[in-house]
Amino acid sequence: MAIQTLSFPWASGDQLPAAPPSDEEAIRQSIHQILLVQRGERVYRPTVGSALKRFLFEGATPVVANLIREEIRQSLRAQERRIQIRDIQVRFVGNEANVTLIYARTGVQQTLSMRVPML
Repeated sequence: MAIQTLSFPWASGDQLPAAPPSDEEAIRQSIHQILLVQRGERVYRPTVGSALKRFLFEGATPVVANLIREEIRQSLRAQERRIQIRDIQVRFVGNEANVTLIYARTGVQQTLSMRVPML
């Protein structure tokens, strides 16, 4: 059974009401929301989100890469149960972290990947 969601971010135009996204797109949107929201930012849902913003001004070191990887893994395991994480790749280009999440939908063999937004 598919979870009914609305597209995020909201789009303007003549396609209102918005059609619900596909399961894959709903999962991608959920991952973005979980990782971009600062844990504690939502008043009535203080456990939603991640603590990725704390790495914003950290140096590009292997230790920081491992901390980013573990924060993403813990946040998604706790809040997005529709996926199984296969790998999290963290690469630094200069001082910018490029993060790729490789995952599969629970119960589906197909592996998907997405670039994770780093603030």
